[in-house]
Amino acid sequence: MNKDDHHPRVHAPSELEERIRKLFAQSPMPAPENIAHQTFHPDLEVEAIRDLLSNRNWTEINYEFLERHYHGDRSVILVFLTPEAFLFFFPAFLLISLKEHDTADLTALSAACAFCPPYIHDPELLNHKMQRVEKLSTDQLTVTRDVFVTLQHQYGRGFTSDIDTAIERITEMLGERHTTVDPKK
Repeated sequence: MNKDDHHPRVHAPSELEERIRKLFAQSPMPAPENIAHQTFHPDLEVEAIRDLLSNRNWTEINYEFLERHYHGDRSVILVFLTPEAFLFFFPAFLLISLKEHDTADLTALSAACAFCPPYIHDPELLNHKMQRVEKLSTDQLTVTRDVFVTLQHQYGRGFTSDIDTAIERITEMLGERHTTVDPKK
């Protein structure tokens, strides 16, 4: 990573897609029993998400696939995922944000929402969300922020506060890592 990578800037979507595919290529596929988190949500939803994602590579998932095969609220799938599953499937949702933002309803914003505090005050849920995003490497965080900066540029600052908040949170995380050694780099 060069020093310019610490400053957000707009990138071509094709460049971002290539970086996402490269940076997340080696993430290990979670076992089916390690896909969805049981603590926060009803079992029916957890089972549906497990069925949807079990033994599936993140590169197979796009909005059309989710729309066809998942009848629940697609915009909250990431909330249900364990930290291991989040790390593996997050790039699919990041690509949906980048490539299908205009057609993917709120699912396109779910990647940004992963970096936002929960809408309800729940320390356990906040801890769950932070455990997941902290697993991302510095390079993965940087490309994630670059996607959101590109979307912000395309749609305008303030288009959605979730994207603005995600950019701010990722920038803070990168700043914290920049001042310490990042073992995940």
